[in-house]
Amino acid sequence: KMYTLSFKFNDLEGLKKLVSENKKEVAAIVITPHHHPVFCDSELPSKEFLEGIEKLCKDEGIIFISDDIRDGFRLDLGGSHEYFGFKPQLIAFGKAMANGYPISACAGTEELKEAATRIYFTGTFHLSTLPMAASLTTLKELKEKKVTEHLFKMGSILAKGLIKLGEEHGQEIKITGPPPIPFMRFADDKDLFKSQLFCAEACKRGIYFHPHHNWFLSFAHTEEDIKKSLEVA
Repeated sequence: KMYTLSFKFNDLEGLKKLVSENKKEVAAIVITPHHHPVFCDSELPSKEFLEGIEKLCKDEGIIFISDDIRDGFRLDLGGSHEYFGFKPQLIAFGKAMANGYPISACAGTEELKEAATRIYFTGTFHLSTLPMAASLTTLKELKEKKVTEHLFKMGSILAKGLIKLGEEHGQEIKITGPPPIPFMRFADDKDLFKSQLFCAEACKRGIYFHPHHNWFLSFAHTEEDIKKSLEVA
């Protein structure tokens, strides 16, 4: 980590200051499409933040990288940058592209292709054909079955249902992040103790919610599953 500098998500001025203090020393700026830390609310990127990073990278000769490991294919099949409207030069994708099989991919712009040919790397699963076949099939299924649209629909039904249940029982429910990847907590529950109790009781009744990590909607989730989850909640 000695070569890594950190900045606050959506804090463009703080990032500019960091780059200015390390003039000609910053090779790349890496962000997740939306901020999804554990133990606290998710945060969507502002338009000004994304546009500011693009301009800063162009002006300073810095590579703009999107870490799309968690968001990838859940928000847009073309990559989460398509959903949020920004243009990174490199994008990292993970095992979601193969429905869990061990594979990753790095997509980039034409201008970086020649430089990439001069980099050699290898790995344990580098020539494994099974994850590659799984990835091709998964991407085909995602497109043909309109999985992204399904995730948004199920996530929206779940979020609206939980908020309504909270209102009916005198609890303010706060849900942040995109519908396919929501994070839920009780508004007055800063330490997440209430969330832990809620999730533990739901688990006893057959529904698994996570108390301090964002949730992942799946194509396997049906409206009946969401209905049952809300009944338990």
